[in-house]
Amino acid sequence: MITPLYVFVHALPAFAHSEASLDNGVAAATLGTEHWSYGLDGAAGAACEVYGKPGEQSFRPRLWLIAEGGYGYLGSTRLSLKSKSDSGAPERTAPVDLGSLSLAGPYFRVSAAVSF
Repeated sequence: MITPLYVFVHALPAFAHSEASLDNGVAAATLGTEHWSYGLDGAAGAACEVYGKPGEQSFRPRLWLIAEGGYGYLGSTRLSLKSKSDSGAPERTAPVDLGSLSLAGPYFRVSAAVSF
């Protein structure tokens, strides 16, 4: 008996929290920033049962192998590190601008799952 291959497509909301810090030894301060980003993940994939009896309902565990690929998009974050107001750093500590952090891009994932 041939094991069936199940295919799927999905679009899911994505949320990420990024946090960055930098120790400034000259000013005796820690500079930092944090940001929440939101976006969307879209993927297509396939799942195949590799252990168990296909199509049979039972309470025995079944093992699935899953492969999917897609693209995840999250809004970019500006990394402008500043000292916190309660850090005890000098008031004129200049912020450090490290540019943008982009968490978007293609991905490919292989995973396993157990079902009963």
